[in-house]
Amino acid sequence: MSKPDYDSVEIELQAILSSLDGTLSVSERSEVSEYIDVGEYGLALRTLADVVVEERKHLTIHVLRRIESIARAMGIHELVVTPELQQSVQDAGTTGDG
Repeated sequence: MSKPDYDSVEIELQAILSSLDGTLSVSERSEVSEYIDVGEYGLALRTLADVVVEERKHLTIHVLRRIESIARAMGIHELVVTPELQQSVQDAGTTGDG
């Protein structure tokens, strides 16, 4: 398996965070951003997923697919894309669309 392009991973994580501007609080965004800033992309993605699940945030299917794509590329799909995260798409409306 080839290693993911971490520059692309960082750009995509930042884009996902931007698309969740109205969904995540400033402190939630900051927590995820701190991991991105130090190159801990796996922790950033897992933290993002945890925040969505624990705080009962809603995602659009588009955002979930972007998260799934990054997680798959990094080889951490099973750790990040849980049934609980997938359930966050239900009744999402337009919240978090990017």
